Formats: sequence, C-alpha cells, structure tokens
Amino acid sequence: MTRPLDGLLVVSLEQAIAAPYCTRLLADQGARVIKVERPDGGDFARAYDTRVRGLASHFVWTNRSKESLALDLKEPGPVAALRKLIASADVFVQNLAPGAAERLGLGAAVRRALAEAGALDPACVVYLDADGEYAPEELELLATPVLAGRADYVVGSRFAGGARRMRAHRTVGNRLLTRWVRWMTRRRDLTDGQSGYRAFSAAAAAAAEIVHDYNYAQVLTLDLLGKGFAYAEVPISYAFRSTGSSFVRLGTYLRKVVPAVRRELNGEGPAGLSQPECAQRCRS
Repeated sequence: MTRPLDGLLVVSLEQAIAAPYCTRLLADQGARVIKVERPDGGDFARAYDTRVRGLASHFVWTNRSKESLALDLKEPGPVAALRKLIASADVFVQNLAPGAAERLGLGAAVRRALAEAGALDPACVVYLDADGEYAPEELELLATPVLAGRADYVVGSRFAGGARRMRAHRTVGNRLLTRWVRWMTRRRDLTDGQSGYRAFSAAAAAAAEIVHDYNYAQVLTLDLLGKGFAYAEVPISYAFRSTGSSFVRLGTYLRKVVPAVRRELNGEGPAGLSQPECAQRCRS
C-alpha cells in the first residue's frame, strides 16, 4: 500500500519526546526517518524506564519505524558526515537546546543555501538572517543593484546612511570587526562587515566559497572581492532581536573566525584548493 510520504527522507537530531513524536508521525506516513543519537547511550529517553522488554515505553512509542545513527558531534568527522546526510535529506528536524544547532555551523548553512539557489538559474540571490533584526520588505533594495548590473555582491549596511539603534556592546563589536575587514580588503566604502542581509548575482553565488562551517561574514566578503566581483552597499533598517539569542560568544567567535580568515588570505579554499593570495587580489 502506498503511503503519502513514501520516498521522503527525514534526518532528525532529536531527543526526549517533542521531536521524536513529530518524526514518528512522519514515519507512520511512509517517510524514511534517520534518528541521530549520541554514541554514549543515545537519546536519554531510552532510560526513562524498562517496561517494554527492557526498553523505555516512551522511547518505543515515539521512535517506532525509524533508523538510528550514532554520531559524536563534538568531533569534526562526524559533524561532516551529518552535514552530508542533511544535504541529501528532504526534511531536517532538531529539538536541541537554543543555539546548539547554529553552533554546528552557520557558514555551512549559507554555503548550502547558495549552492541550492544557484542551481535554480536565478537572476539574483538574496538571503537574510532569520533573527528578526532585518526587514524582508527591504529585499528589493539589495536586489536592485544586482538586477541593474551595477554590482555582483551587495551588502545591506546597518551603519550607512546614519546611525541605527543597536546595543552598545554589539555596536562596538560590529564596528571593530568591520574595520578589520575594511583593512584587509582596502575598501574604504565597506561600512558593515557583519551584516546578515546580502545579495548576489548568479555568478557570484556560484563562485562563492566559505572556508569554514562556523560563520561566513568575513571570509565570504574576502573571497568574492578577491575574485574581482563588483561590490556595493545599501543602507538598511535594523531592529532589536525580539526572540532567541545570538550564538556568537566573543572568545569562541575569535578562535574560529581568525584561523578561517588566515586560511582565506593564504588561498586555502573549503576543500584545500589553491587560490591567488586574497589581499593582493582585493587591491587590484
């Protein structure tokens, strides 16, 4: 008998009840569900009780018809394997602690998004961080320079065209990191090196390389400017985040971002590909 979700692949990084119950419903309708668990005991719901032939009744109830895959996501190899698996999935589900999924790699997410958008033969690709700080209705502002042929890579600047209200510590951090990117690229017109609102021509989206999985902000700009793509900025509005919290913590951010920037400047692509020295190219 054919079921509605036959042929659908679901990858779920789940534990306890909520997400497992959600994906069990998908499995009941025919989806293939791969449940990713810790190697040191797996989903802690396994130990709730031993009522079903030594297994926890909650676990059996919410995880029937699934496959289990044990991965230690504190190690780079298993993380890479998970990303490869997610890339082939139709649905990804997770119910980790707030910020945990983001720590697996915002850079990896943007890399995949650009690749998938590029495969659609777009006239322009635009993305914005889904944290409520950027206004979707301003998308046209970023797309216009690309569609008009004036730029290949457009950044929505929160600092161009006048100051925006931003918390003091974020203002200081954003401006310092922007000065760093401006110095590396020798671009005096670069006013926001951390913006989460950007637009790309089809060629720029296809050529973009993000050399690390953690983040994209600096290395993406270095990469595209180094490859000679035309750069522009447009002023955008900015709003305080109303829900959730940023995954960025200064110490962790610098430990991960600085080596990645060094790799970009040394011409090491995401797969170790040799590139001309980026700072040299940015000045040309």
